Amino acid sequence: MLDPIGGFGRIRDFFISYVETSFRISDPEVSEARRKLLESVNILATEPFLEPVLRYEASPKKLEELIKEADSIFEGLSSEGQLAFVELVLSGLFEGEMVDGTMDELGIRRKSAYAPYSHQISMLKQGIRPGHPGIVTSGTGSGKTESFMLPILASIADEAVLWKKPHASYLQNRWWESDSEPWFPMRHGEERPAAVRALVLYPMNALVEDQMVRLRKTLDSDEARTVMDERFNGNRIFFAQYTSATPVTGFETHPRMTNDEGEKKRRARGLRKLRTALQRAELDQQAARKHDVNAAASAAKCGDKEPDKTRYIFPSMDGGEILSRWDVQVTPPDLMVTNASMLGAMLSREVEDSIFDTTRDWLMSNDRAYFYLVFDELHLIRGSAGTEVAFLIKTLVERLGLDQPQHQYKLRILASSASLPMDGDDGDQSRTYLRDLFAPFGTSTAAGDPGSTEPDFWKDCVIEGIPNIPSWELGQIEPEPFAKLLQVALVEDSNFVAQLSYSEELLAAIRFAGAALGVLGETEEDTVKRLAEMAAAAMTNACRDGKGVRATSISEIANRIFAQRATNNHDALRGLMLARALPESGMWDTKQVGVASTTPAFRVHTFIRNIEGLFAALSPAGDRVTYSDFTIERGLSHARPTATEPRGRRLFELLYCEACGDILIGGQRGEKTSKAKATELLPSSGNLENLPEGAANEYYDSMTLEEFAVFWPRRLSPITSERDYDDWQYAHLDPHSGIVFIQTDSEVPDGHVGGYLYQQKANEERNRKRAKSAPPLSAQPFCCPKCGTDYSRRPPPIDHAHLSVHFVPVLVRHLN
Repeated sequence: MLDPIGGFGRIRDFFISYVETSFRISDPEVSEARRKLLESVNILATEPFLEPVLRYEASPKKLEELIKEADSIFEGLSSEGQLAFVELVLSGLFEGEMVDGTMDELGIRRKSAYAPYSHQISMLKQGIRPGHPGIVTSGTGSGKTESFMLPILASIADEAVLWKKPHASYLQNRWWESDSEPWFPMRHGEERPAAVRALVLYPMNALVEDQMVRLRKTLDSDEARTVMDERFNGNRIFFAQYTSATPVTGFETHPRMTNDEGEKKRRARGLRKLRTALQRAELDQQAARKHDVNAAASAAKCGDKEPDKTRYIFPSMDGGEILSRWDVQVTPPDLMVTNASMLGAMLSREVEDSIFDTTRDWLMSNDRAYFYLVFDELHLIRGSAGTEVAFLIKTLVERLGLDQPQHQYKLRILASSASLPMDGDDGDQSRTYLRDLFAPFGTSTAAGDPGSTEPDFWKDCVIEGIPNIPSWELGQIEPEPFAKLLQVALVEDSNFVAQLSYSEELLAAIRFAGAALGVLGETEEDTVKRLAEMAAAAMTNACRDGKGVRATSISEIANRIFAQRATNNHDALRGLMLARALPESGMWDTKQVGVASTTPAFRVHTFIRNIEGLFAALSPAGDRVTYSDFTIERGLSHARPTATEPRGRRLFELLYCEACGDILIGGQRGEKTSKAKATELLPSSGNLENLPEGAANEYYDSMTLEEFAVFWPRRLSPITSERDYDDWQYAHLDPHSGIVFIQTDSEVPDGHVGGYLYQQKANEERNRKRAKSAPPLSAQPFCCPKCGTDYSRRPPPIDHAHLSVHFVPVLVRHLN
């Protein structure tokens, strides 16, 4: 994206415009105050945060070149397994290229497009050696997932080259296509042992879904299938997610209730549900492949790069992904992705016994069988939940027989973490944490080796990525050239750069910005390339935090980069971000303007909150009411203190009529005083004794008349409902105490706001209806007292003077 900050501002403005259009307030001053409030930073939205996505130190050699080394990191793997592993990895996990369809002198058909990161190679070396756990720590976008996938795929590939060829019927039965066909095991005809060879635990299901996309690209691409056909005798590496979303629950065939009628009906229901889920998956995959064909044709027509394939978002029915629990229970996948909660449930249920029993049998019967236990986001496993995971690990290890001295070496532990310091006091705590979580399991190097229980053992297990942080020596720079670049790029009547139009004015602005950074090149393309690299260096330097970088607010970044705190610093930063994105704008050949491989990309984090209400203080002003101290913070009883009012003014919730936009005042009822002649309006429930079990409703439209009071701040005669439900009583509100006093005359004390307090009449017809079901009376008037819009035969018209909506809390946009 060329202008992520402008894009987010556009989203925020659309949202505010929607609020103003759909929730119109008739008072122009209040409406304007609401807009200014929602536009303020940290009210509806925080200001964006910019985070560099650093590139990391690369291995000096590409993956296939490591095979040629005498002291190869692949020690212990057969030569056939090494070749198969490299080709498989370069078919999806990493970007690879075919070499004219032929083999090189080693027999490899694919070559790396780039060298892996050095920490990825270190994890590979660590992960294929018994008794050497590997925990990779590096930043966002550093390939942590690839780091733990490399040793897993290496181990499986080394085994897979020896698998027997499956029968001709392998993966050919498509029972779900017919409504009359019974369930049929997916892997029927397989001649190699099924078992879970790697179990990957994620802290949440959203991360599981993300991992499945990567696994499909790695193990289910056309290129990966070709490698498996040629290297693995036509066998597939199977993978599956096993979470609450995986269909269907229960046994395929119950071991003891095969003749029970209730069990037969349950199984029939499960079969129908599973058939429907697989048919839907088939349709989704077909639609995704059709979309990919059209997208590729469109890109080729325009001369653009082929977009990422949509097909990997959805499972394929003819590949290595297992979609049903029944299939997982019969033939466990080689690689299973789940979460700790699901694993705990699996270990305690009979229906999943076969998964662990089959895996245990494979481990016990094969001296070269290895089980990988992988933890993503290891730093989240802490506190009481971390203690539970520690015991869960030990339960799993014992269940698989890997606690036995002769088999302990078969457990290999891998993990990724954002950070895990190894120096000083923090290092001592980290090593003790790892020891307590895992030891002695995963530390045995051979049969009979009891492993280590010493904290210092774990020091060499942590592999830290080495980031490439570009240097910056120019200090602060002038904002004008970059504000000018943004101004030229903006389309007329727009505040967002969606795309660039080639013009002499734009080229002049690019040269102006290039001159400001001292990177004017001999050619236009050279200037663009060098400008993008220097812009990245400037923004990365502004996000420095000790030895690394962290997400930083755009205002703080602008103040660090630019020489003066001018009003155009915000636009200047947008222009600097645009300069970084120029090579990806499509205006130049990417090969001529491609930045160095060490140049960071950037991620922009933006946050929008849920609005819980519009609240304000009010004051009498002759025949009208004025409002001030607006806020959307529910639960505040008073505004901020001032010099004249140390406690701040009392706040009330604003309600409005959706028909005419007139404003009413609301609040939760406090204790009744003066023989029920007065009611206090509170910003939240005054009954605190029953919290949290007996928490009251917070939203007006779900409250009863006993819980919430509505006050109309006018002296006009209110219009009542056609069915005569509404009863508006003379009252006046003390804006300082929040108490509404019911009165019999029209006199309003000085400083008070006159109006009406809403009640409901004792209507006989309504009482008869209530006697049958006894629903509570609603706090909402049935008719607007000003415009007379009558909702006595439908939902009431009075609603919040805001938009109460669950909005996406985090929006992430990349600036590549």
